[in-house]
Amino acid sequence: MQNKLLFFVVLQILLFGSSTAQRIVPGPADTLWGASWQPWHAQIMTAPVLIQPVLRKNITVQEKICFDKKFFMKGTANGRVLDLYIYLNTTDGVVGIISGRVGTLGDGALQTDAERFQLLVISKKGNVYNYFNRKKKGVLEHYVTTGNSGTYLYNFDFNDGNDVVYKKTTRNIYCDNKFKTWLYKANGSDVPEFHLFGRNYPNKLVCKDFIGHSGVGYLNTDEGLYLICAMQKGANSYEMRAFEETDICFDPADFRKIEEEMQTKVTESLQKERDKLESKSFSGDCASQKTILNNFQKALNQKKKTNLEQTREGNVYQNRNTQKAYADLMDPLDQAQVSILDLEVKICQSEKKLAKATGSSAEKENIKLSCLNRQKSSLLSAKAQMEALDRTYATNPAKAFTEKNRILVQNMRGCN
Repeated sequence: MQNKLLFFVVLQILLFGSSTAQRIVPGPADTLWGASWQPWHAQIMTAPVLIQPVLRKNITVQEKICFDKKFFMKGTANGRVLDLYIYLNTTDGVVGIISGRVGTLGDGALQTDAERFQLLVISKKGNVYNYFNRKKKGVLEHYVTTGNSGTYLYNFDFNDGNDVVYKKTTRNIYCDNKFKTWLYKANGSDVPEFHLFGRNYPNKLVCKDFIGHSGVGYLNTDEGLYLICAMQKGANSYEMRAFEETDICFDPADFRKIEEEMQTKVTESLQKERDKLESKSFSGDCASQKTILNNFQKALNQKKKTNLEQTREGNVYQNRNTQKAYADLMDPLDQAQVSILDLEVKICQSEKKLAKATGSSAEKENIKLSCLNRQKSSLLSAKAQMEALDRTYATNPAKAFTEKNRILVQNMRGCN
């Protein structure tokens, strides 16, 4: 079943869930504050949700969200250089993230009518919503993927004060001299470095809670609140370039939950496909091969129905069963098997024609039969590679899906 909406949603959720969702985990956040303390610093150095975790809000997918802080960040991750605008609601504990190629984000305004608008919203309570626009037949459509995190919350697992960072000798200045920082890091060779700004700089800080993105933002410690202006770990780094207080809201009322639309459309499609498969009967030449193909397609239809139901259970960012259910909705391995069985039908039909053909017709049919057998052999080899990938990436269904799909595309060829 080649359903464009389904394929798009599976990729959107799986790829987003396996990569972006991992990036949002704050990880061991370490921070301290810088020098040159000014009255403005006292004003902006507030993050109530870090002091009172009970303030963390479970936001609904179409709830209006307001932000009180905004900062611009430069990032380098996996060899890619990015611009990022980060919005914070420091009372409810909500983060909004806009990221893109360098120079493509303008001033980071929340322009929901822009064709390429995309905003990742994360609440400290555990909601992860990805809002984005797509043009469909000339009309701008507003969508959101939730990963089921409205019901099954994302677990950030901050370690609750188990991370300790130590003051080093390096000092830096960020955001046009607004923040003068000290470098802090944990003990060890493969640990991130944090450039912290605050009122005082003890030799050791115990990290308790964090709000921000990619290690940059507010950190609560045993010595109070700090602003992390930069984080570096190996070749990956994020640096705050501009900071401002703001009073801006994002209203997602027009954004439709794409998973719900997918559920409805795929359910209808599966039922139509099931009815069509059940109505078929075969006799005559190649009836055995056609029956085998039809029976496999009926079993696959039921498998997809079961997986569709499973996609509603658990958040897709962390629940491997939910991830696998999404991947199995359009498993390239199943698609390869369908193509192999379809080729067996065509090979049987070609052999029957060849037995009756003479002269140039026989020569043409023989060429076609050879092509069909080569294609079958190629797909059998691809199937074996995909089965190996399932074993290799047993705990990473998203990676298995993308790699298997690549192999399938490389091995799908037609015979005239």
